[in-house]
Amino acid sequence: MNEERIHRAVSGDGTEIVGSVHGDGPPLVFVHGFMDDGTLQWKPVVSYLSNRFTCHVMSLRNRGRSGHSEDMSPPRLVEDDVAYASSMIVTLCRDPEDLPRLIELLDHPNHWVRINAAKTL
Repeated sequence: MNEERIHRAVSGDGTEIVGSVHGDGPPLVFVHGFMDDGTLQWKPVVSYLSNRFTCHVMSLRNRGRSGHSEDMSPPRLVEDDVAYASSMIVTLCRDPEDLPRLIELLDHPNHWVRINAAKTL
């Protein structure tokens, strides 16, 4: 996780959701549990995958660089995930060749993919 870039999105209630970005390729979004900001949890996975994918290590609200809010309800956290992943659509469409992937993403019922660390490696 050497080269770090930052990606920011705004959730429905105005809370900024921030993630670190590593690598280049098709995007993957990694979401951490409640006890950290994802940096340590996802480091081995991101190190392994960042040579083939753009890995986004998203911080939940009240963690890492993300904004703070009293509302930590499950529906709000899902809204944060969707806001972050949906905000990447502009980034995805850098090249006309990305259009089929963009259309596939927009047609997907959840608009984002969550990776489970235990199933990744």
